[in-house]
Amino acid sequence: MPGPLPDQLLDKLWFYVAFDCNLSCRYCVADAGPASRRPRIEIDTFRQLVDEASSIGFRQILISGGEPLLHPDILPMLQYSAARIDTVLLTNATLACTPNFQGLGDLSGRRLSIQVSLDGAEPFFHDRWRGKGSWKRTVDGLSLLLQWGFDLSVRATLTEQSDAEIEQFYQFLEGCGIARDKSYVARVAVGGRSQSGLQLEHPDLLPEVTLAADGLYTHPLKVDQSLAVTRTILPLLPALEQLAEATAAPTPAGVPRRYR
Repeated sequence: MPGPLPDQLLDKLWFYVAFDCNLSCRYCVADAGPASRRPRIEIDTFRQLVDEASSIGFRQILISGGEPLLHPDILPMLQYSAARIDTVLLTNATLACTPNFQGLGDLSGRRLSIQVSLDGAEPFFHDRWRGKGSWKRTVDGLSLLLQWGFDLSVRATLTEQSDAEIEQFYQFLEGCGIARDKSYVARVAVGGRSQSGLQLEHPDLLPEVTLAADGLYTHPLKVDQSLAVTRTILPLLPALEQLAEATAAPTPAGVPRRYR
């Protein structure tokens, strides 16, 4: 019989609910975009996974993509998850005029926080990698989420930004009302459409349980064959036991890096 799951594995449960995206970011490790053909997690499957995750003892659910707000059932999915476990929605915040984005306002005050992807205090780096005009749409969406009273964090993907530009990014967010400890930066990594950056593989990454419709993966950085564990995600517990076994060996490189 497998032993108890390592407590570390219960910190976070990532969901790639869909790989559809309204942007085609040049460094997207998920290779998400308007033409994605990877399957979505359907709402009934999502509810079953959330129920099992709650009973197992997961402390936080993170819902990513693609752009999760393109999933047709994202609002009831968020409502279901946030009623049971602390939940984080990761979004590019560019879809402020769409019904799913507007519906988020009704979920403010629940166990739902939101992380927005924004790459700088000015459009240059953001638009260069994510598409012309996307910076302004993201900032407009960020402002609306703040008006609705959400607990917000912001994550920047670093490409060529200098230390001074990173500091400017932090100061810009503080001016918006987002504390420095709610702002994160991470270097671009190789994977998906990204052909340059950090070369991170299984030995470099602390395991973070990641689910997509087509399987369970060891980390949200790369939802591809290099980090795949099993194609069966229901029931969840046997898949977690496979992950715990697959990641039990000590890492030869020393202390693994946590990449968010």
